[in-house]
Amino acid sequence: MKVTLKLYTSKVLSNGESPIIIELNDKGKRKKVSTGESAKPSNWLASGKVGCRDPKSDEKNKAVKELYDIIYNRCDECYNTLGSYDFKLICDLTKPITKEDTITNDDIVKFTDFYDLLDYKSQTQKPTSQKNFKQLKNYLISVYGDSLPMRNINQRWIEVFQSKLAEEKSIAQQAKLSKYFMIVFNFGRDNDLIDNRKVSIDRKRVVYKVKGKEALSPLALKQMYILLYEVLISHTPSTDYELTYMMHHPCNGIMVYMLDLFFQGLAPVDLANLKWGDLEIKSKLENKLKAMQPNETIKYFEGCSKEEVRVKLKKLKENDIKYITIPNGLFRQKTSSEVQIVIPLTKELESLLEFFKYKKDGSLKREDDYIVNILDKDKARTAKQQVERVSNCVTFLKEGMLRAMAKEDIPENIMKEFENMSLYTMRHTFVTVGLRLGIDKEQLANMAGHSVDEQATYFDGFHENTILENNLKIYNSLKD
Repeated sequence: MKVTLKLYTSKVLSNGESPIIIELNDKGKRKKVSTGESAKPSNWLASGKVGCRDPKSDEKNKAVKELYDIIYNRCDECYNTLGSYDFKLICDLTKPITKEDTITNDDIVKFTDFYDLLDYKSQTQKPTSQKNFKQLKNYLISVYGDSLPMRNINQRWIEVFQSKLAEEKSIAQQAKLSKYFMIVFNFGRDNDLIDNRKVSIDRKRVVYKVKGKEALSPLALKQMYILLYEVLISHTPSTDYELTYMMHHPCNGIMVYMLDLFFQGLAPVDLANLKWGDLEIKSKLENKLKAMQPNETIKYFEGCSKEEVRVKLKKLKENDIKYITIPNGLFRQKTSSEVQIVIPLTKELESLLEFFKYKKDGSLKREDDYIVNILDKDKARTAKQQVERVSNCVTFLKEGMLRAMAKEDIPENIMKEFENMSLYTMRHTFVTVGLRLGIDKEQLANMAGHSVDEQATYFDGFHENTILENNLKIYNSLKD
């Protein structure tokens, strides 16, 4: 048994601090206990204490230490008395630890129907969590009826269950329903409430199955590029930067959507978290000159007059390619996998970024300011709150774009693509265009922050179209 003091950074309180918790860990089985105290991550020490920069550090450390000692001693007492760790009894400080509190095997009732086990588990949860178990039960009833015998649930059943989820639910819903199913099932096994063997969820099938979000067609993508060009030539960054703060403005929507495509189709929340200080502009010419030995440089300009040297340097600069990198790496919020960002700084991208360089008051942004104006650095948000904020803003941006597009002479089939797209569509588009151009799949996976297996799910139906085109070529050749 491990008893550890931790700062629960996944949760941010209204005062900007995170709760201090005591975590119990018995062979992977965990329990979190609130201490009633909190601290800022910057004031939390690796030793498990609040640093002296917090004005109430002594008071907080004393209160936390007192509760920690009580919990620690109850863990020892529980094991010495019962021969095992009962988390519920340990954390209930109002109850003494005695053998009378234990339940014998004869008292344990085995559940024969999964719904009964689910209801039993749900009753032990807070009201805010109970709705998740209710959603799981409603879905299972819609598929399996009013009874789900425990004897039917095995690994084969799980595989069929996942297949049904993939056909009917979004990625988020698949992950959520699978998660709560396993919470209930494992709860039954851990507490000897069911006799089923262990089963497991294939997380790749849950997380990476993409449904209902396709890439833009080449014609639709070209139309987006035309709209971006019109925005760039009809607006001036220094005077029209305010539109980047307007979530319903069509120009802002077009710029954000195309910016996401230029940045290798980043996931929306990762794009929103990019800051100016993350970027570094490099030059192929500078890299080449740095790599050259002194004698190579001398030889390159040997025998040239001053005018010829200037002409050569000018030609080198004209052929130079500038590009953007992220030196400290970019790690996806969803999977923590690294994305290799190396983006050519084209004239379009350079002009596009100019619009996002200004704060609301017209002054230039600093390195710690976000590039896209969706999140606010002065407002602390959890990862979940960030996703919700980005999702809402992306919806507003799309609505603004569609209102403006409705006034344009856009073909009906392309307009339908725009109506069905989301910012995530640009991610699919980037990957799909790369595949069409024959870019190595492993390289594409690195550029998108995917594993090769995950990347394969983006190509559902693509290979079918390719085979069809190849067969048509063969068939048409027979008629020539």
